[in-house]
Amino acid sequence: MFISFSSCGIGMSNYILPIYIHMNKYIAEFIGTFFLVLVVGLTGSPVAIGLTLALMVYTFASTSGSNFNPAVSFGLWINQKLSNYDFPRYVLSQLLGAGVAVLFIRLVMKKSMEVLLPADTTVLMGIALEALFTFLFVTVIYNVAVKKSSLPNQYFGFAIGLTIFVAATAVGKLTGGAFNPAVGLMPVLLNTETLSVNTNSLIVYFVGPMLGALCAAFLYRYMKEDSKKR
Repeated sequence: MFISFSSCGIGMSNYILPIYIHMNKYIAEFIGTFFLVLVVGLTGSPVAIGLTLALMVYTFASTSGSNFNPAVSFGLWINQKLSNYDFPRYVLSQLLGAGVAVLFIRLVMKKSMEVLLPADTTVLMGIALEALFTFLFVTVIYNVAVKKSSLPNQYFGFAIGLTIFVAATAVGKLTGGAFNPAVGLMPVLLNTETLSVNTNSLIVYFVGPMLGALCAAFLYRYMKEDSKKR
């Protein structure tokens, strides 16, 4: 929907504001994150989670770029692949989508969703593993969905979903397998009864994915600059 100022009689017919154009992106991020977190909470299955992510990526790639993850949005923003305007709005949409999914599971399905750091995993180990596999995840995204020499292709969604399947299978039992602050933080933040005793999970699921995304963004920048020199 567009708003035109031509009817105001002040010579502003060339200034047309597509006020809902951006909302499509945020709605896509909300929906994609909602279903991703919903499947995480209902199944905990790496196969189901990977397939759901692939499905959502293919569904909304042309609308929002299919981030569904604040760490991914952060990694893209670092290299200006996501604008300063969109970055905070993407993150807010993702957190809202995750929060609604957590509440849906709790209130409608009458289940509790917990993504927690196992008791025998230290904070340092949790951060390292979450960072490592988020680094892999964002690196794959850069190379199959951002890198111009790889585009266009039809496998980007499959590759992205497969990466999460591999990550969740490899270290899910060691870290809880978030690789996504929306997945890791919202179940903890919305459970006020156990929030005070789960601060380690909050630290791991924020610091680990954001650190991994940052490293992936810098790697992509370095490799891109290095290729230009050749």
